[in-house]
Amino acid sequence: MEVHISENVEKIVQQLVAQGQFPDAESAVNAMFLRGVKQQNGLDRSSDDVSSDERPFEKAVRLGLVGAARGLPADLSFNPQHMQGFGRS
Repeated sequence: MEVHISENVEKIVQQLVAQGQFPDAESAVNAMFLRGVKQQNGLDRSSDDVSSDERPFEKAVRLGLVGAARGLPADLSFNPQHMQGFGRS
């Protein structure tokens, strides 16, 4: 899909990438698009919004997704069967 954006939006995207808030222009445009869709559909919740300062792992922790699987080892590296052959080609 090809998306056309205005010069003003393109400048904003370039600034966001230059500031390190997004790794590339595509990521910035995607985040801006998703934010707009959420706002238009009443799904905009500031606590769940795309944040340039928050990394995916941090967001997963905040949303309670890390450690959500019950009955599993806390760290699979302690399971010898799981680590068998790790690091070998």
